[in-house]
Amino acid sequence: MKKKNKKTQKRIVGSVIAILLIGIISFLIFKAPVGTGLLEDITIYDQVIPPNHLYYATYLKFDLRDIPADSVIESANINIYVDSINNYHTGVWDGDLNIYRINNQEWTESSSLNKISSTWKNQKTDLDNSQSITAEGWNSLDITTQIKNALSLGSDSLTIALEDPDAQIIEVESIKNDNFLLVGNSGLSIKYFLTIHSKEYIEDTSLRPYLEITYK
Repeated sequence: MKKKNKKTQKRIVGSVIAILLIGIISFLIFKAPVGTGLLEDITIYDQVIPPNHLYYATYLKFDLRDIPADSVIESANINIYVDSINNYHTGVWDGDLNIYRINNQEWTESSSLNKISSTWKNQKTDLDNSQSITAEGWNSLDITTQIKNALSLGSDSLTIALEDPDAQIIEVESIKNDNFLLVGNSGLSIKYFLTIHSKEYIEDTSLRPYLEITYK
């Protein structure tokens, strides 16, 4: 009887381990978070005259090629590190954002001004103005809708644009590509803008933007 009990106990333990392993494997397969690489990022400018202000917006392009073709997206978030929220003179950053998906994926950091300008004028879609950034440090922005639509079109990359609704860019007049990305307004009498770590930020590479996706 004792031997039989030991065998029974072994079977039970073995069954429990098998169930646990199946559960872990199922989680890895069906709840897989994927961090995708940041391919390109730039700040675009519009000089508004009057009142002599520079309006800033940011482009971020992410690689989607690691996402399996038959996957179902559950969530997608852009994570950005805000180095500083800058308020000068009478300017106050109120946190509001316009988040767009840019249809045209052919731009790069070395593209001409005309090329970048055309992507801004004619390619903005999937506007989301329901989210905000009000604190320095890490901020996460939900772009589930935008990435689902990009994948449904067969795109292997995704460009997201961040803009201040109170400083909307009409014409792209200049491009910047360095350690920091900017969003907001910089004028002679009023300044308020975000400074965000870019993919060129070298002091701490763990603070660069990244995209996190969960799919099944």
